[in-house]
Amino acid sequence: MSFCCFGYAIATRTPRPIIECFCLAGAIGCIVLSLQPGRWREFLRGRVPQYLGQISYSMYLVHIPVLFTCFALIGRSVSRPVILMVYLPSVLLVSTGFHYAIEGPCLRLSRRVGRLSLPTEREAEVLETR
Repeated sequence: MSFCCFGYAIATRTPRPIIECFCLAGAIGCIVLSLQPGRWREFLRGRVPQYLGQISYSMYLVHIPVLFTCFALIGRSVSRPVILMVYLPSVLLVSTGFHYAIEGPCLRLSRRVGRLSLPTEREAEVLETR
């Protein structure tokens, strides 16, 4: 929701403090609505919101480089709505690739390393008796 508010604000050349207020309002709105029983909660449990939640960290990491790349490739002479129409699918595509190629394997590796660093039951017993 706040992502859409941000996109709208960028497309209409809204000043940055107002953009940040839109994003904050969208985020607060999502939190409040998700705590209420009903359609909104069910919507958030759907496939698309769950998928966006999975790739959200990757999206956070790549959204600015993708935006600058869009500006570099398309140029600043194109209207902001056109840039937004290129930017949104691009950031979703790059975020998805980043999530599956980098973030996911790194998470699996960190879990494996974490399991290796945990003491076995026997070692835990020895540690507890000290």
